[in-house]
Amino acid sequence: MTEDQMVTPLIVTPSTIKEIFGISRSTALMLEQTEFSFPKRVKLSPGKTGWFVSELEDYFSHRPRINDNDSVGPRYLSR
Repeated sequence: MTEDQMVTPLIVTPSTIKEIFGISRSTALMLEQTEFSFPKRVKLSPGKTGWFVSELEDYFSHRPRINDNDSVGPRYLSR
C-alpha cells in the first residue's frame, strides 16, 4: 500500500499511536495524565483502549510549536 492509499483509522491504540502521530506510547500516556486538553482514551474492549483520531488531530493542530522542526502531529497530513 502506498502512502497515497493509506486509510486513516478512526481510533488509534497506545501501541499504534506512533505510526500516525509520531509520539511514543509512553509520551501519549504521560500527556493524558499531565495535559488537561489531551484527549482521554475510550474503552474498546476489556483490556483494550484507544483515542479517537479526530480528537488527537484537534489537539495537535492547536498545540503551540516550539520551533520549525517541531514535527509532532499527524504524519499523513505532512506529505
